[in-house]
Amino acid sequence: MKIMNAKHPFKTTALKYGLFLCGGLIVLFLIMQLSGLTGSLAFRLLDVVMIYLMVGLALHHYQEHTEEGHSYLRNLGLAAATSFYGMLFFALFIFIYLSYLNPSYLEYLRENAPMGPYLNPYIASVLLVVSGVGVGMLSGFIQALKIKQPEF
Repeated sequence: MKIMNAKHPFKTTALKYGLFLCGGLIVLFLIMQLSGLTGSLAFRLLDVVMIYLMVGLALHHYQEHTEEGHSYLRNLGLAAATSFYGMLFFALFIFIYLSYLNPSYLEYLRENAPMGPYLNPYIASVLLVVSGVGVGMLSGFIQALKIKQPEF
């Protein structure tokens, strides 16, 4: 059966996989902090892999569990919504982390990041959402091409 029990399967799927994305990004961030790999670009690229996987899982879940039309634009919208929810909650976590839990990490970023002197918890959070949604859109673009579209 391909019908979800939710009233709004698009929003439900985006929120569900957005929360999974947020959880995965928090785990990766904490591993990075605990292992001292904050400056490792290769390790931070795992964030891109996490976004790509969660967007793909959201698209697959939505396609398997709904009978709504699967247009290319709907798939792109789902990718954008999933990455937006995930990055919004992750940005909230980072805001709290930089403001209250570990303000010394913000000082580290100010000294070492390209935009460092201009960073504060607000700007860092906004940059995370914008860049994460951009990666999510690109991931959705790539993965939506692989999903079979209805014939016209």
